[in-house]
Amino acid sequence: LGSTDHSIVAMHWYLDYVIGVTAGRRTKVIRRDATVRDITDDFLSGSSQPTFLLDDDGSLLIFGGGAPLRIDGSLRARTFAVGLQGSPTHAGIVDHSLIVNDVGSDTVYFSDIGLGSNRGGVGGHEMFALQPARSTPGSFTAGLRDDPVSALATLQNRVLLFGEQSVEAFYGTGAGGGAAAFRLEDDPMQSTLGAPYSLLNATDTLWWLDYDRRFVRLEGRSTKTISTPIEKQLQALSTYSDCVTHLFEYQGHHLILLHFKAAGLTLCYDYMLEAWSEWRLWSLTTGDWTTMPLTAYCFQPRWNMHFCAGQADATGEVFELSPTTYQDNSNPLVRSWRGPYSDAGDMGLKFARRLQFLVDGGTANSYTSTSDAYNPTVEVRWRNEDRLWQEWRQMQLGTIGAMPSVRDVWCLSNFRRQQVEWRCSSPVPLRVNRIEVEAQPRGR
Repeated sequence: LGSTDHSIVAMHWYLDYVIGVTAGRRTKVIRRDATVRDITDDFLSGSSQPTFLLDDDGSLLIFGGGAPLRIDGSLRARTFAVGLQGSPTHAGIVDHSLIVNDVGSDTVYFSDIGLGSNRGGVGGHEMFALQPARSTPGSFTAGLRDDPVSALATLQNRVLLFGEQSVEAFYGTGAGGGAAAFRLEDDPMQSTLGAPYSLLNATDTLWWLDYDRRFVRLEGRSTKTISTPIEKQLQALSTYSDCVTHLFEYQGHHLILLHFKAAGLTLCYDYMLEAWSEWRLWSLTTGDWTTMPLTAYCFQPRWNMHFCAGQADATGEVFELSPTTYQDNSNPLVRSWRGPYSDAGDMGLKFARRLQFLVDGGTANSYTSTSDAYNPTVEVRWRNEDRLWQEWRQMQLGTIGAMPSVRDVWCLSNFRRQQVEWRCSSPVPLRVNRIEVEAQPRGR
């Protein structure tokens, strides 16, 4: 999309388009044919990470710590006001009432009940009519603690307000507009929010990174820590409050992505398997994995396509995530498979004379047009016990379209327990079908 000013920092789907917000607070429209145009109306004000909300009337609202933007079906972006003092970063809707926070304040504003552009009887998109609630006209205040509301979330008919010291819950009473619209639910929850843009709703469950650098899940009125396996990694970060989360549902994978902008780190949590991993990029310069930034992510349901942006070079590129493309931004996409330890039935000393494995040669497709695709290779290495890995050995996979082929690795040395690892950067599928080790007993 051009220069650093045009680097995408947030994306969301809208109608038959993808809407992107750039580092320069511009809004972009991306069509399915990959053409891009600017929305040249109003810029997004404020300096916070942009957040999105699909309004009841079919418009898209964008918040960024200043006056929000409203984009309608004509793809016009207009600034509208939410309260005379409101500078929201987060928003939600309960019973057709828009609820927004005010950055740096413990006051939360909400509109009268009504569809987006007609709330409070005010046509267009210039201002919402606010109604009084609790003791402060036009707002309800999270006043039980001196704790600014840094984020909020709506869950069914509840509004949860998040601060650094507490989480407070309000519920919609169904009483219409005015002071009776929301009521405080109970005492504040004993939880905290350390990264405002880590707050995420996945399958009607709230997740966030708390003030103690723990990634937690809301269960009833308490939280459960799920980040114990990566606790040391989170504690070692110099900055964690810039964490932005994305929900990534993709071909049977149910992932929550945690992107730390300053560290260029993207952690992945599979909330179905309860497993942690890391999203990395293969570096041709170092010949090893390196961190892969993922500032922005978007799923366009009408196209059934996934997009990401926020590369380190900040050139404004937007990428499609594809399961059939065996390259990563024109770099080789390395796939690896590491087997379990094998002791060949006993823990005595043995000599591995030969390792034999059966692999598929793969099939050609539109993404395998490079020369190495038609003569792909695989690399194998092993280690004994928990010692250092041996050097990689490279061998041919066989020509594209060939039948599965047997490959042999000779003289793997003495072992009691042995582990083998494969990796392949050729743009073809890699599948290991059978593994056999020819081992001979050795004296102690």
